[in-house]
Amino acid sequence: MKDVLLCLTALFLLAWVIYLKMEVVKLMEQNEKLAARLKQKVDREKGGLEVSEEAQAWGKKPPWVK
Repeated sequence: MKDVLLCLTALFLLAWVIYLKMEVVKLMEQNEKLAARLKQKVDREKGGLEVSEEAQAWGKKPPWVK
């Protein structure tokens, strides 16, 4: 009887792991789609301008502010 319960428990845990792996794959696909949409939105907002790493001013004060 213990062997049957052990096998059923192992089968349940295996099914749960497979289900969780499928959910992870689905979430990764959704993440890729959202990242692509965000990239399109950012490109559209930038108006197609290419900004080099040197020209980016994140976290920097403008030159006229002391």
